Amino acid sequence: LLYAGLLLLGMTVVTGCSNEESLEQVASNGKTYAAIIENATEARTSVSDDYKVLWTENDAFSVFDNGTKKATLTLSDGEGTTSGKFTIVDSEVTITENMVALFPANESLGYTFKASYDSRETDAPMLGTFENGKFTFSLLTAMVRVVVTNVPAGDATLTITADSNIKLTGDATLNNNSLNAPTSGTNTVAVTIANQTEGATLTFDVPVPVQEYTNGLNVKLTVDSDEEFDKTTNGFTAEAGKIYVFGAKTVAIDT
Repeated sequence: LLYAGLLLLGMTVVTGCSNEESLEQVASNGKTYAAIIENATEARTSVSDDYKVLWTENDAFSVFDNGTKKATLTLSDGEGTTSGKFTIVDSEVTITENMVALFPANESLGYTFKASYDSRETDAPMLGTFENGKFTFSLLTAMVRVVVTNVPAGDATLTITADSNIKLTGDATLNNNSLNAPTSGTNTVAVTIANQTEGATLTFDVPVPVQEYTNGLNVKLTVDSDEEFDKTTNGFTAEAGKIYVFGAKTVAIDT
């Protein structure tokens, strides 16, 4: 599909499972658990060109039992893949199937949608369940991907804005394994990066709350003080585990 102008696509991305050993002892007397990402897009954890969420260096998630935090596990192997191994140093903690995990690591079962990012790598929240010796994670939010070609060098700022009564940022809590939309915060989220390549193609991936965007989203890109584009999408309902792709100028997507 080759489309010039603003593009809005919703798609679900599926990743495969792993047959690697799910539990092993490590030299630190900690424990290592497999963690698989399923039905994902591409978030922080980063997102690949084929819309898979990938584990990245220093990723960590927290484990909870009846709402109480029990441990934090940190990526020890599997960077750049959908199937990583995470190590828990405290060998006194035993993971059981009634526990749940939350990525990124947090002190409580909740997530804060940020108002600004200084990197294209964003922390999209995921919920993990533990079964047969491994965690399986799925996205709790929708993702917005913006692809822009021919971007001039300079400080590039992407801004996504919803209607004034809709919150894109702020604190959200888990309810029945779903993440509620924030009730306080702002209706705008921004990503600013230093683009050092003239004519670059930039891809931004931003988590957004699961809710209805009746009048769509306004997507704007400026480089230094120059506006590169300012577009508003059609209305849509964002669903968890889906990525919505906004393309400006000339965008090519394989289907």
